[in-house]
Amino acid sequence: MNAPPTDCDTQTRFCDVLASAYRRQVLRYLVAGEDDVASVENLVDELLSQDEITDDRRHVAIELHHVALPKLAEAGFIEYDARTRTVCACEHPSTEWRAFPANVEGA
Repeated sequence: MNAPPTDCDTQTRFCDVLASAYRRQVLRYLVAGEDDVASVENLVDELLSQDEITDDRRHVAIELHHVALPKLAEAGFIEYDARTRTVCACEHPSTEWRAFPANVEGA
């Protein structure tokens, strides 16, 4: 039988998800955004506008589609529709995540 997650498990999951600059930037964009839904293309544009992202457009799009967005969705931070290539922020059971990415500067 699995033990229920502890605060330490939750913090570890947050750190794992936020270890990637791509995932941090996606969450920052969604938290700061006025729209409920973002396209992958909008996210690519946003990431490429950040100094800490130095990859080319194709690499960023592939990384988002195959790694970053599925990992954020699996952790419950976003909903990602790969068919329409759209993303929206979820109301996470632990609402402190919304403040957390804004406080993580590049690390």
